[in-house]
Amino acid sequence: DLDFTDGSLVVQHGSAHAELAGATDVVMGKLIKSFSATIFAPDGVNDVIPVKPIVAGEFPHGIVVTEVHMVVGTDTNYTIDVENWDDFDTISAGNPSINSTAYTAGNNGEVTDSAITFAAIAAGQIIMIDIPATDIDWVSITIYYYEPIS
Repeated sequence: DLDFTDGSLVVQHGSAHAELAGATDVVMGKLIKSFSATIFAPDGVNDVIPVKPIVAGEFPHGIVVTEVHMVVGTDTNYTIDVENWDDFDTISAGNPSINSTAYTAGNNGEVTDSAITFAAIAAGQIIMIDIPATDIDWVSITIYYYEPIS
């Protein structure tokens, strides 16, 4: 049986596999997907680095960013800019900023930002992050998105 539960396409396997109980639901696909990057000693990088190319063969209609989650390894104020680039040398002139995610010290090391500045990223673009010179041990960024059908 197919079902759509909590934003996921679910298949009920029944007793086809001995490892699963008789009515085990198994997620086959999700509406909201994500990709992430962890950078160690980001103050040593202090530059713009690629996180995810939106390859036309994989995402023919681009993606829509829904939120950015950031975890920092040092409890200090930290801001990272998620940017939309045309290629590895050229930031998008029309819509350069996807989101600026700011962590404020004292918030348990993490922040989630769903107020996205520019969400619709076209096929062929590159999502890059601008890393500040702030001295922290590491930073982890997760970008959540969905893939539109047209």
